Amino acid sequence: MENWDWTLDAEQFFSKYFKPCFDIIKDCGMEDDSECLASGYKYLSGTSVDNRNISRYYKIITSDGMAYAYWGGEIFVDVNGPKKGPNQTGRDFFLFNVQPNTNIKPWGTYDGSGSAMSTDDMINHPVYGCTTDPAGTRRSWYCTGRVLAEGAMNY
Repeated sequence: MENWDWTLDAEQFFSKYFKPCFDIIKDCGMEDDSECLASGYKYLSGTSVDNRNISRYYKIITSDGMAYAYWGGEIFVDVNGPKKGPNQTGRDFFLFNVQPNTNIKPWGTYDGSGSAMSTDDMINHPVYGCTTDPAGTRRSWYCTGRVLAEGAMNY
């Protein structure tokens, strides 16, 4: 990945490096199309997720029903697609980071400085730990690392 062209825009980057790896049944591209992502997602706390200008993400659905959205070093994955619930971070909607120096890593496996986190940190870290606490709504993105490390949703 260190040799990839990181200056490409989201559409060019996804088309060049990721599209060939997927069996795509629906390609929404950069369109603001609710066929590829749900119109709304929620954090574990139940608070609504800001859709973050969904038109800037390159979106696809694969033959296994999973939805993917890529933009600027982030890959969102809705593991059961946009039409099936709960459409909630840490349950069926997960976030991965894509960078030349870290490759592809699930959120919650590293801290803000890029240091690897222990399983205990994935749960208890005051900033980067997976939580359902309403005060830490955005922290449910970090459940991606925890669920992969533990092999279950132990939260």
